[in-house]
Parts: sequence; structure tokens; C-alpha cells
Amino acid sequence: IKPDHSDAWHLLGQVHFYNREYPSAEQCLKKALEIKQDPNYLNTMGLIFKYQHQFDAAVECFYEAIILSPTFAAGMSNLANVLTIMGDLNHAEEYYLRALEVEPYSKNTLSDYLFYLTYRPDISAYELFEKHTKYATLLTSTSKYTDFHVSKHSNNKEKIKIGYISPNFCLHSAMHMLESLTRYANKERFEL
Repeated sequence: IKPDHSDAWHLLGQVHFYNREYPSAEQCLKKALEIKQDPNYLNTMGLIFKYQHQFDAAVECFYEAIILSPTFAAGMSNLANVLTIMGDLNHAEEYYLRALEVEPYSKNTLSDYLFYLTYRPDISAYELFEKHTKYATLLTSTSKYTDFHVSKHSNNKEKIKIGYISPNFCLHSAMHMLESLTRYANKERFEL
């Protein structure tokens, strides 16, 4: 490794990060940032702090990344995620919306924003449903799969079979939302 190659230090830090070797990842990112202040490096450092539950340090990194690059949507979205964890919902929403202004079709940011809305006590189930519908329409309008059609059911009395598959069914909030979804599903029309 060239000792003064900031991108190499950043990539090595990302390798350590993805292997959950957070102290080593942090050391590599510190080296990269000593050589060059880059919003991507700060974003990665913020993620390292986030996964170590050092939320204040993560927030600081994301803010610095946004200062360096005011249209850095990934930094805004990651900042919003940490602010949500910390319970600062108003500021979190501000940064989700700013990120979506810059990248309106970002599936990750849209997904995170919609999940964040479930934490808002002032958002009704109907409003939440409307937001999900709005963003689903937005995403499918930009998808290459827009020619997908569901054929009409030949027999209105026949139940529609629905199956759910996800790696997030074990100790994940998605499982808790799915429980209520399946509990209130119309059992006369759907077989789960």
C-alpha cells in the first residue's frame, strides 16, 4: 500500500468495516482523512461509529461530510438514520427530505424514510399508507418492470394465495409489522 494513497486507505477501511473489524476500519479511515478530507471517507467513518453505537461521533462525521458536499445525499440519509435512532425525529425528517430532494429515486433513502415514519406518533395509519403508495408509484414509474400485469382472477370466490419471504423475519422490526399485517388480512379472500 502506498502510505499516502487516501483511496487505498478508505477501501481497506471498508473491507475491515464489512468484516465488522471496526477498530481496524476506524484506523484506516483516520489515515485516509489525514491525507484528504473527503465526504465519502467521512460517511464511512460515520457508519463505523454508528455500528459501534457511538452516535454522537457518527452525527459529527455525517455533518462534516454534508458541509464538504452540501448535495451529498448518502451523508444526509445516514445522518437521518442516526438521528432517528437517537430520537431526534424532527431533524431526522429534515435530512431525509433533503436527501430525497437531491436523489428522489433513491430506494434506500425512500425505504429508510418510510420506516422512520412508523416512529412518528402524529402520522396516522392512513397517512402512512398514502406515503407508501405515493413512493411505490414513484419507484415503479422509474422501473424497467413497468409492463408487469396481474391477470384478473377467474373465480372471485377462489382465495388468492400470498407468501412472504424475507431474511428479516428473525428479531427484526419487519417481522413485527408483518405479524399485524397477517393478523388483519381478510382470511375469506386471501390464503397466507
